[in-house]
Amino acid sequence: MHRHFEKGHKKLNSMFEDLCNTVENNFTQLTLAMEKMDVSYFDKFPDLDLSIDEKEIAIEEECLKLLALYQPVAGDLRSIIAILKVNGEIERIGDLTSNIAYRAKSLHSFKMEASAFLIPEICTIVRKMLHNSLKSFMNRDRNMAIKVCHLDEQVDDLHGDMYKVLRVDFEKNPKKYDAYMSYISMSRFLERIGDHTTNIAEDLLYLMEGEIFRHRKIEVYRPTD
Repeated sequence: MHRHFEKGHKKLNSMFEDLCNTVENNFTQLTLAMEKMDVSYFDKFPDLDLSIDEKEIAIEEECLKLLALYQPVAGDLRSIIAILKVNGEIERIGDLTSNIAYRAKSLHSFKMEASAFLIPEICTIVRKMLHNSLKSFMNRDRNMAIKVCHLDEQVDDLHGDMYKVLRVDFEKNPKKYDAYMSYISMSRFLERIGDHTTNIAEDLLYLMEGEIFRHRKIEVYRPTD
């Protein structure tokens, strides 16, 4: 039975890695499309999001099957539970990426750039957080996971600054209210992706140490290098 469990666990990890690569690639391509204002790419996201949903469901089913058939314990149990939890986080990142694409496309109708104000700065940090959170999970890299958690404060600060920057510009162009709301929504969606990447990093810490890190002050936990 152990051999069958190992085979199933290997299949699960492969499915999970495929989902991670898909979501990260979609987000990276979105940020590039925003820089170029490639509206044609924004239209692809409903289908891309549907593919992510299907992958997420398949992974959840595989996790539940392994739990039911083999009743793993200790590290094997934590591994499956962690993948089950992160699976949902990644699917939500896919949803938020699609939402950003929709808002970016709406800005085209206002003849405004998607990569304006503080959006590029936020995208850069969030892209790094997403890449490093997934990489830390795959490689069981505790230090990288903790660094992801610390980056979340930078995203929160920039999201707060967006309100200040947009308020000043809105006073000059009050007729573009809907466009400014799209910018705020995009900033909020990016901030939420940052939160989800932090959750992934914290789930990795749980996987490695068997301890739940959520709702703690992450500054208590420092990298060991």
